[in-house]
Parts: sequence; structure tokens; C-alpha cells
Amino acid sequence: MKHITRIVIAAMFAFSSISNIYAFDIDHLNKIIKSTNKILLTEIINEGNINTINKKRISLVYARFADERMLFVGRPSKGKCCITLLVNDKETEARQLYGITFDPRIMDLDKNGISEIEIEDYISGQGIEVIHKMIINIDNWQPVILHKAVAKSNSGIYDKSDKNYLQESIKFEYIDFDGDGLLDLAEKWKVETSKEIKLNERIYLFTDQMFSQKKTVHR
Repeated sequence: MKHITRIVIAAMFAFSSISNIYAFDIDHLNKIIKSTNKILLTEIINEGNINTINKKRISLVYARFADERMLFVGRPSKGKCCITLLVNDKETEARQLYGITFDPRIMDLDKNGISEIEIEDYISGQGIEVIHKMIINIDNWQPVILHKAVAKSNSGIYDKSDKNYLQESIKFEYIDFDGDGLLDLAEKWKVETSKEIKLNERIYLFTDQMFSQKKTVHR
């Protein structure tokens, strides 16, 4: 029986709770994104380097932002959370990765020198929230999706007593299930309705830049 190594990847960014000193200057980032975005960065939360499929090294910056158009009508300027930017090594170009995003994590699951990024793309409207939780590579600025799960919530419309109530949440953990020394994926779900709460775990093996489902465990 192969030994299963349980390794849970923590966020790979280096947090600094004291100085909050980052390599990127927020004013400079605002200048280079202004031509393509109507947003204004208000705070850098974190940053890190990634290696792309096409063998380029670029940076990932996670930041709070404000809509520039709202700063002139009395709206708060502290900024809301959050967006993720890709920035080239010369700091002359930056591109936004998806829309509203949360908690990007930089990894190298199969130790091939190409970065995997876990990221959440958040969409909301009319009481509905949808989170696309993904693992991606970057190739020529473009995300390449290796795995995606979609969690939904309608708690903005229904309370817990309503038969239509739905609240889904999902967490990714990275574990070597098959003993090959490379990290695989445990997709952990919590699904809450007005009648019950269900927990289940879906296991995916990661081989040759692909995730393949192994089994589902209901709890």
C-alpha cells in the first residue's frame, strides 16, 4: 500500500504584518493600468512571482481598489476587495486577472517549474452569489484553467427557513494521494439547504498538467 503524504499548502505569499513593504509602488501600478482600467488601486495586500507556461517570469499583485468614477461623488475612497494583477518584469504593463477575485495562492504542485495559481472569481447580483474557484496556469498573459468548481448562494434572497435556500462553500486542499511525490487535490464541499447540511469530498489526481477525478466521499 502506497504511503499517502498529507501536505496542505499554505498561501505562498510572504506576508509582512509589521512593515507591509512591497516591491511594487502603488502609484506606479496605477499609472500603468490607467490606460486599460477605470479603477484606482488603494492598497497592495500581497504580491509574488510566478513562472508562466511560456517560460516567462512575471509578478502577481493582489490589491484593494476603488472605482475612479465613484471617487468624485462622495463615495469612500479606502477601496473594496479585491483584484489580482499580472505585471511584467519591466513593470511597463499590467493586466487584470478576471474580475473581483479573492485569495490567490501561488504553487508548483508537480514541481515542473511552472506555477499553478489557486484563485476565486466572485460574481454577485440580485441576491445571488457565485464563486468560480479555480486552479490555473498563465500562458502569454492568459489564464489556462486546469480545474474549476462553482459554488452558489442565494442567501441574499431566501433565509434558512425557505425551501429554496442554498448556501454552498468549497475549499481546496493539496495532498499526495497516490504516493508519487506530487500534490493532488481534495475538493471539500459544504452544501446547506433549509433541510440539511451535506459534506462531501472529491478527490482528483494531478498528472501531466491534468486533474482526473478519483472518487467522491460523502460525510
